[in-house]
Parts: sequence; C-alpha cells; structure tokens
Amino acid sequence: MGLACLAWAYFAEPYRLEVNTIPIVTDKLGDVRLRVVQVCDLRCDTKVRNEHGLPPIVNALDPDLIVFTGNAVNTREALPLFRETLGKMKVRLGEYAVRGNIDTDWPRPWELFKDTGFLVMEAAGSSR
Repeated sequence: MGLACLAWAYFAEPYRLEVNTIPIVTDKLGDVRLRVVQVCDLRCDTKVRNEHGLPPIVNALDPDLIVFTGNAVNTREALPLFRETLGKMKVRLGEYAVRGNIDTDWPRPWELFKDTGFLVMEAAGSSR
C-alpha cells in the first residue's frame, strides 16, 4: 500500500488537473454574475508537468477574476515557468494572489508574481 501511494504521488498526482464548478448563490449580489477561477498548488519544478495545459483550461472558463491561492514553486529555477503559466491566463476584472505555506515557510526573497499581472494580497503586518 505504501509503494502504491508513493507511485501515485510521483507518477500521477503532479500531472493531474482538476476542475470543479461550484455555484454560489447570494442575495447580496442581486442579479450580478461573477465567475471566479481559483488556481492553487502548482508547485512548479524544473520538469514541466501540467503548466502548459493549465492556461487554456482557465481561459476557456472565461473568468471575471482569477485567484491564485498559494504554493507556487518548489525551486527557484522554476520561477520562469511559473510566471509564464500565470501570465498566459486571461481575465476580465482582475488577478489576485496570496502565498501558500511553501512560499512563506522559509525565507524566499523571490518575486514570485513579477510580470504576471497578479496583485499580491499581503496579510496586515506582513513583511513579505
């Protein structure tokens, strides 16, 4: 069982893209319809996995907003791939990002979102 889990984690999971559609209805927005696409856990590395396939999928969803919710890269060498992937995503209203635990757990003075069009949302009092 342990070997099967390791095989899944190495050979399958990094190449899997999952799209879930969840309608959220609220009277607070009235008749406004807003399509938000959340992207997370890219964990780009030096080996290209599904980064080239992601922007066409996101763009086909025709998002009003895109939010990247963390875990960008595993290594500094993957920064160009990460930035290129996010930069190819098209949106109407805005692109926003927060850093995930692997992006902030240890000192990384990298400008993850440079030239991507994403606005980084920082926690109050954050130094990163």
